[in-house]
Amino acid sequence: MRPRLLVFSKFFWPKGGGAELATYLFIRRYLADQFDVVIVSGTDKPIIDRGCCRYVVWDVLRAGFKPVEWLLFAAKLRDAAKLIRWADIVYIPSHTLLPLAPIVKQVNPRVKVVLHVHNNQLLTYTSIVISDVGLGIRSDLLVELYENRSLLRALVSGSLSISQVLYRLALLYSDAVIFVVRRQLELIRKYGVRLPLRRAEVIYNPPPFMEVRKALGEAPVFIYVGGESFIKGFHVLLKALPSLVRLGARVRLFGSYRDFQVRNRYVELVGRVPHGVVMRAHEDAWGLLFPSINEEPLPYAVVEAALAGTVPIAARVGGVPEILSGTGAERFMFKAGDAEDLVGKVEELIGLGVEGVMEVGEEVKGVVRRRLEESASRLPEVFMEILSSD
Repeated sequence: MRPRLLVFSKFFWPKGGGAELATYLFIRRYLADQFDVVIVSGTDKPIIDRGCCRYVVWDVLRAGFKPVEWLLFAAKLRDAAKLIRWADIVYIPSHTLLPLAPIVKQVNPRVKVVLHVHNNQLLTYTSIVISDVGLGIRSDLLVELYENRSLLRALVSGSLSISQVLYRLALLYSDAVIFVVRRQLELIRKYGVRLPLRRAEVIYNPPPFMEVRKALGEAPVFIYVGGESFIKGFHVLLKALPSLVRLGARVRLFGSYRDFQVRNRYVELVGRVPHGVVMRAHEDAWGLLFPSINEEPLPYAVVEAALAGTVPIAARVGGVPEILSGTGAERFMFKAGDAEDLVGKVEELIGLGVEGVMEVGEEVKGVVRRRLEESASRLPEVFMEILSSD
C-alpha cells in the first residue's frame, strides 16, 4: 500500500505562478508514482494528468485575504477533517496556507506535516524582502506603496505584520520545512530571525517542460518580462535603457504597463501576452534582463531563460547566484539597483558576438537543468524519511 499524501494548495497549475508550477511538476514527475495523492485547491480547472491523483475543489481556499482564509479553514474544518485523518503526510506548498499546520495536527496528531516555502513569507507579511532594505513594517510599506500604489494596502499590511507570529507557530507543528534555495536560510540568519525548525531541507524546483530552438541574428536582442513592477526593478531598467540603446541593443518589454509609453524604435513594448509567446521570444534573444531588487528565492524567469539558452543578465539577489554559480552566466550578474553595472554586463555580452553568446547559453542550459533535476528528485526520499522518523 502506498503512503497517502494530502496536498493543500490555494491555487493549482495553470493558475498561479512559479510555486504552483513547481507543485504540479513535483507531483507529476516525482510523487504520483510513489504516493496515493489527493490535492485540495480552490482552482476550478486545474491541469491534472489522468490517473495521477484525485483532485478536490474547496471554496474555502478562494478567499482573497489571508486572515479570512485561515478563519474559514478553521470554521469549516469538518469539510476537510476526513481527508486529514486519511493522510500519512499533509503537504502545504502554498505560502498563504502555512499557518494551517497547527489545525491539521489538531485533527490528526499522527500525521506528518511538511511545509514548502517558495518565497520569504516566514520573514515578512508581504513575503517580499527588498535587497538591503531589511525587514519589518518599513519593508512591507514600501512594497505596497511602490508595487501596488495603495496607501490603504500599505497601512493594512503594516498593521498585519503581527500575523507573522502565526507562521512561526506553524513551524512548531511541522515535521519538516522545505526551502527552494539556501539563500532563504541565509536571509533568516542575516536578519537574526530565530525559527523553530525541526528539520530544514533545501530542494530546488524541477525544471519546467520547454524546448526553444535558438536562432540569433546579428542585432543583439534582449527581453525583459517583469512589467512595470517596482520589485522586479523596472525603475532600474528605465535608467539603463538610454545607454542600452546607444549600445545597439534591441529591448522587448513583456508584462503589464499602465503609464509607460515607448518612443524609440529600439525598444518594443509587447505588453502582457500568453506564456507561450514569451517562450518564443527566447528563440532570437541574446539575453534576459533581470534587474530585480527582490530577494526572490528561485525566479522562474531566470530559470526559463537559462533553460532556453538565453543568457541571464541578472541582479545578484535571492537564489540567482546559487542557481547560476559555476556557469558562464556568473560573470554577467550585476549589483542590485545599479543601472550602470547592468549596462556594463550587456556591453560585455554583446562583445562576445553571436557564436560566443550561443556557446555561453548552451553551457548554462546544461548545467542548470542537471542541477535542478538532481535536487528535485530528492523530494520523495525526504518524504519517506519523514514518514519513518519518530
